[in-house]
Amino acid sequence: MARLPYSDVEDLDDSTRKILALAPDLNIFRMLGSCETLIAPFLALGSAILTQTKINPQLRELAIVRAAVRCGCAYELNQHDEIAREVGVSEEKISALRDGPGSAVFDERERAILEFTDELIDSVKVSRESFDGVASFLDACEIQELIIAIGYYSLVGRYLESLEVDLESGSERQFVRVADVRSKLSRG
Repeated sequence: MARLPYSDVEDLDDSTRKILALAPDLNIFRMLGSCETLIAPFLALGSAILTQTKINPQLRELAIVRAAVRCGCAYELNQHDEIAREVGVSEEKISALRDGPGSAVFDERERAILEFTDELIDSVKVSRESFDGVASFLDACEIQELIIAIGYYSLVGRYLESLEVDLESGSERQFVRVADVRSKLSRG
C-alpha cells in the first residue's frame, strides 16, 4: 500500500485536472496529482524524453529499463518493458537487462549504452572510457539525452519505491504507449 494517499480528481484544481486528463490513468500520476507544483514539469520532461528525443528509441529504452533494474523498481519495469517492446526491443534483450551489460545478446553499441548507464548510476560521473564508448556513435545532443533519460528514470524509480506506489493489476492495468503520448501532445 502506498505511503501517501492517491489524489482524488474531484479535490484538484482545474489546471491539475486538465494535466491529469492528458496522462494515462496510472497510480504514478494519481500520486503526483497532489503535488500540483511539480506534476506539469514532471510530465513534460518524461513526455519529451519519450517523444521528442533524437536518440534511437531502442537504445533509450535499454538504458531506461536498465536504470529501473538498478533501482529495483517493479513499477517502472512493468511500464518500460512494455515501451521497450513497443519500440522493437526483443524479449531476449529485455530479459537480459536483468543480468547486466555483459550478455552476448547485446551488440557493441548496446553494451556501451548499458555500461554507461550502470556507471552513471554508480558513480554520477562516467569515466572517459564509457563516455568515449557512446560518443563513438551518439552525437552531442544524443549523449545529453541519454544522461537526462537515465537521470530522470532513476529519479522516477526512487520516487515510486520511496512512496511504495502500487502497481496496477487486473482491469486497472494500463501501459504508457509512446504513440498515445505523441497524439495527446499534438492535441493538447
